[in-house]
Amino acid sequence: MLRPAGRLLLRSGFSDHMPRIWWLEHFPRGFEVDASLFQPLHEVIATFTSAGWRVASFGTVTEPSSGTRGDMLERLRLRTHSVFAHFTPDELEAGFRRLEQAVAADPRRTGACRSCAPAYARTGLVS
Repeated sequence: MLRPAGRLLLRSGFSDHMPRIWWLEHFPRGFEVDASLFQPLHEVIATFTSAGWRVASFGTVTEPSSGTRGDMLERLRLRTHSVFAHFTPDELEAGFRRLEQAVAADPRRTGACRSCAPAYARTGLVS
């Protein structure tokens, strides 16, 4: 519910403004497949403006990733992200193999590297 003259914040991906999610680079067509799941920003804006909304701004939100890269790999293995349904079995196998190798070689995998920069995720925000 939104009060009259209230502000709606839409946090989403947009196919023409996709963040470079670190783990997607390890999957064949990772960035391409991820972008295909979202509409371009101008289509989203058109949908809202045609319903009487006014777009005030567009920007990105940067938020720290939860846990270590090793933690993220464990969560990714559960395949709860819808992007995984759009890869072929061979792409999934190759992607997880490359991702596991990259995480194993990364000092940020366990959180033991205190001087390493944390991983961040960027997401589009329309207001």
